Amino acid sequence: MRLTAVGKAFVTIVILGVLAFAVWYYKADAIRSWAGAEGEVKREAVTQRDFESLKNAPSDPDRVVGASGVTGAVLASSGKLSRALVVGINTWAGHAPGIVFNGGMDPNSASGYKQRFALDVK
Repeated sequence: MRLTAVGKAFVTIVILGVLAFAVWYYKADAIRSWAGAEGEVKREAVTQRDFESLKNAPSDPDRVVGASGVTGAVLASSGKLSRALVVGINTWAGHAPGIVFNGGMDPNSASGYKQRFALDVK
């Protein structure tokens, strides 16, 4: 009895699934440490005080008014957080330009966000 193409594909998928599970089950810690996820993630609680500087922000424009004079806009000095902006990312490659612009994952003086907008981004 011969296997059809669908049967061969099914057997291949089952074998690859078993191998992937075995690697995940036995080597997950080694893979995490190799990928750089060794330590615990420090989580910072968001408090009401984080948004106090936004109370003096200008009101939103009317919906019927079009945008004009947007070029050369400057970030206002008020309305900024008093701590680093923490951006959550996943494995999607679309986050890479932001990481490169920041000069890595942690805030630093070479960051484009720090140089252009005086903003610490983590």
